[in-house]
Amino acid sequence: LTLTELKTRVNDRRRDITTSFVSDNEITRYLNEGLRFLQVENDWDFTQVSASISYVDGTTDYQISAIGNNDFKEPIDLFYTYNYKFTFVGPEEFNYLTTPKFNIWAIDGPVLKIQTNFGTQTLSADYYSTYMAKTSGSSKILELTDGTDEPLMPEYYRDFLVNYAIERIGLKEINKNDLNYAITQKERILNKMKAV
Repeated sequence: LTLTELKTRVNDRRRDITTSFVSDNEITRYLNEGLRFLQVENDWDFTQVSASISYVDGTTDYQISAIGNNDFKEPIDLFYTYNYKFTFVGPEEFNYLTTPKFNIWAIDGPVLKIQTNFGTQTLSADYYSTYMAKTSGSSKILELTDGTDEPLMPEYYRDFLVNYAIERIGLKEINKNDLNYAITQKERILNKMKAV
């Protein structure tokens, strides 16, 4: 479902779309608000991303903002080929384990700390992205803006966003039955997403 199709579904569920009480732009804002809600609710599999890090032997600090598309949310894994796995440690522990050299990494605020025992190499980092949508050309983006943009979530969960928008509209239009139904459906879909 694209942004245009999501807005159509929202309007199909509304009782009165003849008034300008809720604008098209407002529906888009509610759909994006639903994406932001999901973003902070969990680390979703559909937001997993891989990026390369040019590790230079002796340099331990790398700015997280320089990794990927400046969309780093939470770390998953760091590795160099399948032979070298890294252990994620806390920043304090990282400082104590610098000699002898271990394959370790840590996050200290805006800095990714890395140390290897094999020297300068290009490493692979898997992480959860802050991006929740994509363009028609499959570029990942923060939110839906163009009519052909789509949420990253699987198709069968996208009605969550419709229910989220209906809940917000229901609060404004005071359609108690529509509001209660949207809240129930939204919670049902969210629970299914978390169970996967």
